[in-house]
Amino acid sequence: MQRYAKGMFFITLIFGLCLGATAKQIEIRLAGWSVGSESGKLLAQLVDEYNSMQDRVRIALEVYGGEQPLLVSYVGGAAPDIAITSGASPMVYGGQDGMFLALDTYIDAEDGFDRSLFIDDMWSFTVVDGKAYGIAVDTNERALFINKKHAENAGLPLQNTVKNWDDLLAWAKKMTIRHGEDTQQWGFFTQYARGGDFWHTIYLNDGEIFSADGKTFIGDHPNTIEAVQFLADMVLEHKVAPPTGGDSRNDFIAGKGSMLIWHSGLMQFIATNPMLEYVTVSGPPGNNKHGGRFSGASTSTFCILDSTQYPQEAFDFVKWISLNHGNTIAQTRNLVPLLREGLRARQFQTQPWDAFAHSILTYNPRTYVHARIASSEWWSGTDNFAGAVAAIITGQKPAASTLQEVAVRINAKLRQANATQ
Repeated sequence: MQRYAKGMFFITLIFGLCLGATAKQIEIRLAGWSVGSESGKLLAQLVDEYNSMQDRVRIALEVYGGEQPLLVSYVGGAAPDIAITSGASPMVYGGQDGMFLALDTYIDAEDGFDRSLFIDDMWSFTVVDGKAYGIAVDTNERALFINKKHAENAGLPLQNTVKNWDDLLAWAKKMTIRHGEDTQQWGFFTQYARGGDFWHTIYLNDGEIFSADGKTFIGDHPNTIEAVQFLADMVLEHKVAPPTGGDSRNDFIAGKGSMLIWHSGLMQFIATNPMLEYVTVSGPPGNNKHGGRFSGASTSTFCILDSTQYPQEAFDFVKWISLNHGNTIAQTRNLVPLLREGLRARQFQTQPWDAFAHSILTYNPRTYVHARIASSEWWSGTDNFAGAVAAIITGQKPAASTLQEVAVRINAKLRQANATQ
């Protein structure tokens, strides 16, 4: 009897220890937005909600400091389990030798989710070599902004707006107001020094900047040359755009120009001038072109580090917050949702948001972020792409030969980077 009692004691003890081990809470570190921002406040609320609805996992929120600190922490063995990255980070840090976890096993599992819940664009900048390394819930799309009063004063029909670059030039001519050599109102801002807005314009003409694998610079593509020449002609020949193509946001808001291509964030700045009325138009694509678009420019992308000890638990949280609250995150951040359900909302069926929805569903996605060298090595600087474009648009150099020359220089840097990597 005494032996039996001792046996039962040990069985009970072992069972209790097992229960204790089972009940041990898992901590998942999430690097996200600062709680001082509206996005951060929302994220903190959602994390609290997730933690309160179950006991097994606790999401510990910390501030995401950017890709470089994340990489340092990863190399040092101190990386978080999940990071909310901006832009198309999976294309840079995903892949076989990257630091992000391939999510396909979890997405396609029985308790995963249907990929068609997201529009195709989401997968265009989160997939590397056929595998998904992130889930994005929103993006910053671009469109053509048109000053409504300027168009009406020029007798232009807002019901039948700009459909291609012939229309864009024609409208710019009619809305440019000049007295002698003095221009009071520009028809269009070329934005050639504004990175993403300029690259978007190139893609609208089916131009290219980098090859699909990021190993070759093809900024001398015929459609790219054509796009840059078109902008140069607007400045030099037609004189409907100013020779300085920098940040023209304030000039447009002040009514000094009639049209420009910008991302949806411009609407927040336009709100500072309640007298400015405007319409938005998707594209427009180049003449006889299908049109592309700069994809993955600014997104809320959830990535799981492949160093995590709890990949399934991390994925469960990412799935929960993306599918259940992705549209709310997009709305709070004033961005375009990537869930199909979000684009069905009335907001994206009417002005001004319908142009952004149409763009993201119509034009082919393109992105430069998978290039094997930093943007300072190919974009900025007088000897790089930006310098070549500025020289062309201001009439200092011809388009074709100049872009061919810069392609040779950038590809030399790429060959060295490819060999090193």
